[in-house]
Amino acid sequence: MEEAKKVGFISYTEFPDINTLYTDGVLEIFARRLTRNERNDRSNMLEFWSAEGKGYDAFDMLAMTQGWLTTDNFEFLADFYPKRHFQFVTDLAYTRSLELPRGTIAEGDKLQFKFDRKNEVDCKAIRVFKDELFIGFIKQKHCNFFHHLKRSWTTNLQVKAVDQNGVIRQVFITVGDM
Repeated sequence: MEEAKKVGFISYTEFPDINTLYTDGVLEIFARRLTRNERNDRSNMLEFWSAEGKGYDAFDMLAMTQGWLTTDNFEFLADFYPKRHFQFVTDLAYTRSLELPRGTIAEGDKLQFKFDRKNEVDCKAIRVFKDELFIGFIKQKHCNFFHHLKRSWTTNLQVKAVDQNGVIRQVFITVGDM
């Protein structure tokens, strides 16, 4: 909690007192962040997050979809570990700050990653590139995935979607075996 507060976390709406251990109804509250079964576009949303038809429980679904809602800025980042035939979708950090011109990155683009051990903020940081162009960082929590890769394994990064207006605001990528 102390680490989260350092980067701006105040509290989660349903759990306002950060000094209280909440145990009742926790899964039900977080499950509200999941796509409801009755939604017509549920299959498309789960496909976007690489979570369709995999038999995940509610906690797995929170991890795979990051519990994203369009109504707030919370997200739940899972600590994924590499295994064969596994992939997940995430967005890159820092992309908005780069103000990359519209059209610089497109859906389907193959990307490369490089460990950034000289990074003064995070020695485990991982930079992401399209060819030689720096386009953002892997989110801090997801860096563990790359640091646990076996030397003989390769993992691929591919652009899943791009949010752009005058500049690129957000890049979603698929990480893993594709």
